[in-house]
Amino acid sequence: MQTIRRWLVGTILVSTLAQATYAADWKLASNQHGVQVYTQSVAGQDLKNFRAIVTVNAPMQQVVATLMNGDQMPEWFYNVLESKPVETRLAGSYRYLWIKSPWPATDRDAVVKVNLVQDPKTLKLSIAATAVPTLLPVHPDRVRIPRMQSGWTITPLGKSRTQIQLDGNADPGGRIPVVVANIVVSMMPKITMRQLKVRVEAGNQMDLDFLKNSPYAKEVLAGIRYP
Repeated sequence: MQTIRRWLVGTILVSTLAQATYAADWKLASNQHGVQVYTQSVAGQDLKNFRAIVTVNAPMQQVVATLMNGDQMPEWFYNVLESKPVETRLAGSYRYLWIKSPWPATDRDAVVKVNLVQDPKTLKLSIAATAVPTLLPVHPDRVRIPRMQSGWTITPLGKSRTQIQLDGNADPGGRIPVVVANIVVSMMPKITMRQLKVRVEAGNQMDLDFLKNSPYAKEVLAGIRYP
């Protein structure tokens, strides 16, 4: 029953994210090192949406292992200083993120709920994260992100090639110049995907060990299939 509920909630979140990110035309912002980054302007929203796509020479399981090993996210995700599970009755389904902001802006943080859903035919796996800003007390030296929706889409292209897509849109909260924020919107996914590509293509054993030994990973990924 818990797996079914997770599947339903994940489907709703991924659908919501897709609707938000298809609201207008995408424009290519960068195409370097095999990473394509697109941005999208949305009426009534200062901060642009982003989409980044990269194809890696690594099996789908390696990609999933890296994404699920959330404590190691600061090693490859641009400007993430800390990523840790939130200890609640659904421990592991929620994560706390501390995000470095460009000077002179104050650092941001976010509490997100994570859900997964897999297409049984294509084996495409979607991981959706949505902000739950009131779950934890606000840190005195950081600005809590009030709205954030992001999603990973992992598509197997064979046994040893995988396409990774990252979508995101957010309200960073507080005061931050729109121009600066939108520069980060273009820079963050480009650097993140480039570093993620290096990590998964190197076959990071720590991530694979996490997938094998973590009770949380075993529970969340129960029923997930790989090519």
